[in-house]
Amino acid sequence: MTPAPIASAAGGEPLVSIVLPAYNAEAHISSAVGSVLAQSIPDWELLVIDDGSTDATLKLAEWEAERDRRVQVHRMNRNSGVSAARNRAFEMARGRWIAILDSDDLMAPDRLERLVTLGERYGADMVSDNIVEFTCPDSPLHKFFKLHGDLTIDAEHYLRHTMFFHGSLHYGLLKPLFRAEAVRRTAQRYDERLRLAEDDDFYLRLLLEGLTLRVCASPFYFYRQHRDASTQQITAKDVSALAEASDRLLADFTSHPLRALLIQRYRAFQRASNYLRLVESLRSKDIMGAISIAARWPSSLPLLRTPIQTMLNRVLGRVEEPAEDAELRGLLHETLRLAGEPAEACSPADTDNPLQLRPIDRKNDQGNEPAL
Repeated sequence: MTPAPIASAAGGEPLVSIVLPAYNAEAHISSAVGSVLAQSIPDWELLVIDDGSTDATLKLAEWEAERDRRVQVHRMNRNSGVSAARNRAFEMARGRWIAILDSDDLMAPDRLERLVTLGERYGADMVSDNIVEFTCPDSPLHKFFKLHGDLTIDAEHYLRHTMFFHGSLHYGLLKPLFRAEAVRRTAQRYDERLRLAEDDDFYLRLLLEGLTLRVCASPFYFYRQHRDASTQQITAKDVSALAEASDRLLADFTSHPLRALLIQRYRAFQRASNYLRLVESLRSKDIMGAISIAARWPSSLPLLRTPIQTMLNRVLGRVEEPAEDAELRGLLHETLRLAGEPAEACSPADTDNPLQLRPIDRKNDQGNEPAL
């Protein structure tokens, strides 16, 4: 069903600001930008934040900005991480809604229109959709969430269904649109000390402030899995940082009615960190270190019966639901086509060199390709 027409933002400001941090993303950034250019609503601005890239990312982004004034490129003084890049973009965003897009992902052509319509209909502060993971145009597709219908999420629902090691959903993987006014009213920002699950921490903080999240069961966001994806390499240090962030949540919301769930969340992160420390000690043949960890944290021992990748998926809360259907496959191919990326089959070897997947094919006003 085609969404109803959306009223433009007042005062000449864009309806949606899309925030796109990028670091050494030359392989896919043109496709990500292309999926924004193909959106069914024209009333947007795209804020590309180059986080100190050392490859052709900045040149590619600037070339896109030259051909469409809605695309803006800003460069961080140094590599500061995705949280710092998003915080900077949030400060500059002029839209009524703020969307986030990773530099290797894609949005279906009517995603923004559908989500803004949904958010306005329900008066939501945040609105998101399901996510589909893909590697190549014709690789297996998986939905991140097994949802049976749209739902509204508050802080309690989020905490109960995003509890690590409980085999639950992990709403921190969502890529919502934020109502800019509501977010700024809370003064909450991404935690720049986190390199993993910074989204989860930010969303939960907003929900604890009283904001609500509306989730659409249908997927319009395409998450590209490849060798360099940041969520593939997770260490005990990373999860320990999540435990520290969870401890900061407890300090910031000392009298919150959901404090018991926040404590449970903190302990789950601690357990995950200890498990990974134990695994790392065993892999490095540090037997004495492993014995020390096991003696101090015996609850980590039963987890060794679970394969490491399965356990990491639990740490991340990933729930992959097979999603092979002709309509979804067709939507991916159409999204790739409109983004300028050929919907061709690729081999595993190609994913190690993703530049082979998408030659630059959009021309600037003079009909030239960017010089890299």
